[in-house]
Amino acid sequence: TTMQAMFRGSGIEEIDFSVSKDGGSTTRNIKNMNYMFGYCTNLKSIDFGNLNTQSVTNMAYMFSNCTNLQIVDMSGFNTISCETYQRMFSECSSLQNVIVSSKFTNTACISSSISSKFGYIFYKVPTTFNKDCLGWTNGTWDSYGSFKPN
Repeated sequence: TTMQAMFRGSGIEEIDFSVSKDGGSTTRNIKNMNYMFGYCTNLKSIDFGNLNTQSVTNMAYMFSNCTNLQIVDMSGFNTISCETYQRMFSECSSLQNVIVSSKFTNTACISSSISSKFGYIFYKVPTTFNKDCLGWTNGTWDSYGSFKPN
């Protein structure tokens, strides 16, 4: 099941998944969110509410080139299955903060065989952006916004 490129390049300014009354059951089998919001240059806010992400394996380019996106609250995300975050926020030139919980993990990435799984996650985000907001302490960030696991 996929949400790949679902909103890619659309003119949406905000989206609210919290209106779903099913507790996330309709999204529990989603595997691919690649480019889900990529190139949504007008997108400013997202409420992920009930979006179930526990089966997602691919979040590459998910917000890439969302140039007006400032704050992303992904505190409800469970990324236990995610194997790649490549360029997830690349070129989000207005990004100020990403809010996550302890369920936003990179464990599956580290054990996966996908190359470049952490490549350029925060490429060309503002220099004031704090990459440590993800809470990943098992590696370091390079100057290109890529995470290098220990």
